[in-house]
Amino acid sequence: SAWSGPSPARLQVGDVAPAGADGQLAEEQEPEEVLPRDMGAVAEEAELCAHHLDLVAEDVQLRMEEDDLLPTIGERGDERRVRLRGQVDATRAEAERLAAEAEELAARAVEAGEQADEASRALIPPEPEERDGLPESDEEEEEWPPKEMVELAERLQAEAVQAAASAKRTAAAAERGAASAEVVREASESAEAEVRRRGDAAVRVAKFWAGARREEMQCAIIWLHGQGESEASWQTKLKGVTLPERAGSCRWIWPRAQLQPCSTRGGVLTPQWFDTPEFPICRVIRGVPDRPRIDEDPKELTRATTRIHAAIEALEAEGLPSDRIALAGFGQGAALVLHAVLRFQRPLAGGAMLSGWMPCKEALRKAAENSTPPEGWESPPEFLWCHGARDGVVEPGLAAESSRVLKEMGARVQFRLFPELSFGVDEEVIRTLETWLVDRLAGPEPGPAAEEGAEGGVEGEEGGRPPGSASGSAGAGSAAGVEARQAAGPADDPAPWTERRPPLRRA
Repeated sequence: SAWSGPSPARLQVGDVAPAGADGQLAEEQEPEEVLPRDMGAVAEEAELCAHHLDLVAEDVQLRMEEDDLLPTIGERGDERRVRLRGQVDATRAEAERLAAEAEELAARAVEAGEQADEASRALIPPEPEERDGLPESDEEEEEWPPKEMVELAERLQAEAVQAAASAKRTAAAAERGAASAEVVREASESAEAEVRRRGDAAVRVAKFWAGARREEMQCAIIWLHGQGESEASWQTKLKGVTLPERAGSCRWIWPRAQLQPCSTRGGVLTPQWFDTPEFPICRVIRGVPDRPRIDEDPKELTRATTRIHAAIEALEAEGLPSDRIALAGFGQGAALVLHAVLRFQRPLAGGAMLSGWMPCKEALRKAAENSTPPEGWESPPEFLWCHGARDGVVEPGLAAESSRVLKEMGARVQFRLFPELSFGVDEEVIRTLETWLVDRLAGPEPGPAAEEGAEGGVEGEEGGRPPGSASGSAGAGSAAGVEARQAAGPADDPAPWTERRPPLRRA
């Protein structure tokens, strides 16, 4: 019981019976009487345990909000959910122990109350016929009730009051413990449900893509457009980017950012991956006085990153290894490429950034460390960073500094500064991007003999192709594609880019 000594969980493994003087066990020695535990101390311990469970529940809720790896598909997410399930079992066991102690203390309080009531009834003077067995005394009426009986009744009454208060405190602590254990259990179930939802969504989108383009896929490129634009203009600009036949059939995926209020445009709805509070992207905003630039919201970066990871998981569900998937983007899309690559739990082919920057540097550093396996990556993440020396939107010096920070985080970075380029791309940047993609997805050229056999062209179903014709969203505008999309439902579809829409016109 909760008041009759230490619980079995608190006993030491090596406890044995006491031995006699000759070293033999004293078989005839009676065990020492176990004194009842103070009920106030039991209630205090229960309250401390309930407080500990409250802290555990608060920590779990905080991790659910801040640890974006908890509900993800991958080894790091699995490790976190295993630890969370362990906390569920531990908190449930503690809550059950508190409930048992509360029940035992309630029974003890009832027993103490009955003893106090019995002692109080004993103080009532007995009737004459009931005194036959009592010793005669001339001063009997003055001496009744005896002093010892009064003291006993008072002591039992005080113990009953204390027992009732301790039982009430323990019951309240047990309720708190049960509530905290329920919070931990719900958090664990929520994380498990989110993982299942993401897995089901990836399979659903993979089936849709496979049905839209009935081809075998050996590699994929996910392109992320910039703020205030769509993928349509980039399909034209990147039309000449092709991969050699040795890369296999390549699929281009063209996500489109959602319409969100844009701070730099007075709250106008703008296609953007996350809100950028102010331009230009620089270290210090000049003024009176100078001040640091306001950084982006890490939570918005996490939501956008989760959306890109959903596209990668859909490609994996279709059977494509993650290291055959490359990410590339411009401007705000390039900034998102940085987060999407470093925060993914499996190795990717790499990321190409055109006129990008590093938002939320400290949050990215922490998330990248959490996503990295304990033994480290076999091959560090690869990045291409192209930037214009005349860029007035993203400060070139800040871009160069961010590339060095990226190297310090363990990535391999090819930083290219183009002297005459502003915020945009030109033919030289596109050719640089194409060379990098060929290196990451096709590898080095096999040799002169193979080159002669591959000169017949690389377009078509078996080789790399212009992005517009090999888009992962191709076929989504057909009747079958629209029907499949409607069947999936817009609320649960993590990849709204599968439906082709007309490009937005910028004002």
